[in-house]
Amino acid sequence: MNLRPQQLHLLVVLHALLVERSVTRAARRLNLTQPAVSQALARARRLFDDPLFLRTGTQMVPTSRALSLSDEVEVWMHATRAILGRDEFDPATEYREFQIGSNDLSELLLLPSMIAAVRREAPNVTLFLRSVESAPLTGREVREGHVDLILAGIAPPAGFMERPLYEDHFVLLARRGHPALVERLTPADFAAMPQALVSPHGSGNRGQVDDALADLGLTRTIFLSTTRFISLPALLSQSDLIAAVPSRFARHPEALAVCGARELPFAAPSFTMRLAWHPRFEADPAHHWLRELAYQEIMRASLAS
Repeated sequence: MNLRPQQLHLLVVLHALLVERSVTRAARRLNLTQPAVSQALARARRLFDDPLFLRTGTQMVPTSRALSLSDEVEVWMHATRAILGRDEFDPATEYREFQIGSNDLSELLLLPSMIAAVRREAPNVTLFLRSVESAPLTGREVREGHVDLILAGIAPPAGFMERPLYEDHFVLLARRGHPALVERLTPADFAAMPQALVSPHGSGNRGQVDDALADLGLTRTIFLSTTRFISLPALLSQSDLIAAVPSRFARHPEALAVCGARELPFAAPSFTMRLAWHPRFEADPAHHWLRELAYQEIMRASLAS
C-alpha cells in the first residue's frame, strides 16, 4: 500500500478523536475547524470501511474497529513526535483532558494541592477523576492505558511505570474519649476490640493489619466493613469501634475533628503511596508535565503536613 499525505493526516485526526471523543474538542486540539475534522472523519470512515464513532446522546462512542486501531495509532503518534522532535507542551495555552485514577484516600490527601497547581498553570486542561475502587487497577481501561495517571497505595498493574511518593504506616483511630486511646494495650487487647475496616472494593474483611496479627497468632473481629475512608471518622465517633488507618489520614482535619489516634501496640505494617502510568505515556510531553507537577506538588504538600 502506498501511503499518501492525506492518509497520514487522517491518522492524526483519528488520534485526536479517540482522545477527545468530540469533534469540537478534537478540532480545538488540532487547531482546525469543526467542518475540517468532520470531513476528515468521513474520509477515515471510507478508508477503514467502518463508522469508527457512533453518537450516543452527546457522546461519540468508538466502534470496536476504532478501539482496535487505538493502540497502533497511539504508538504511531509517539513515534512521529519523536522523529519530528516535538518535545514541548505549553500548559498555559493548550487544551487537554487527563483521566486520573484514585481512591478516596488519594482524593483527600494528595489531589487538592495537585488540582490547585494544574488550575494555576493550565487553565484549559480538564481533569476527570476515576475511582480505582469501583474499577480495580487490573481493569481493562487501566491495563490498556486509558487512565493517564494513577495515585494509589497499592501496586499498579504489571509493566506500568511508577514513582514512589512516600511511605506511610497504620495507626489506631477511635472516637475521642475511647479507652483504647489512653489505656495500655497489648496486641491481644487490640485484636479483641470490635473494629471497622476500609475495604475499597466492598468485599473484604481483612487487610495488611490482619496479616501482621496473624504473624503473632492473633485474629481480630471485623464488625464493620466500609468502602470509603471519608465516612469512617463519623462512623467511629458514634460507636465503640476502633480502626487501623494510614497515619496521614489520622492527621487529616476530617478525622481530627471527631477522633484521636495512637500507634498500634505491635509493629505496624507500612505501604508506599505512588504515582503510576502506562508506558505508552512515558515520552508524551503533556504527560511528563503532569507527572512532574503532580510529584512536586504532592511532595511539597506532604512536607508541609
